[in-house]
Amino acid sequence: MNNTTRRILLACVAALGLLMALMLAHGLAYGGGWDEVAQLVRLPWGAATFVDVYIGLLLFSGWVLAREKSRATGLFWALAIVLGGNLVACIYALRALLQNKNNPASL
Repeated sequence: MNNTTRRILLACVAALGLLMALMLAHGLAYGGGWDEVAQLVRLPWGAATFVDVYIGLLLFSGWVLAREKSRATGLFWALAIVLGGNLVACIYALRALLQNKNNPASL
């Protein structure tokens, strides 16, 4: 991965993380909490979306566990990702990109 590609990827992941943080803040400020979640999961596409998101988070967590040298660190990040969702996944991806700037094959 050349430097330009890495910078573009860093910018995209950072932008997606910021967008996720803003959407979470909006949801917390103006949403109806668990009542809305209950309504959403009763809808077929709402339930499918929840399953899709959590399968993605579990797959990403598997990559984190395989990537981390320390089992404790891997478990910490995997649990944080499953509990914190894609915002935490963005933070981890940024961390991985910044740590491996000289060795993109280890991503």
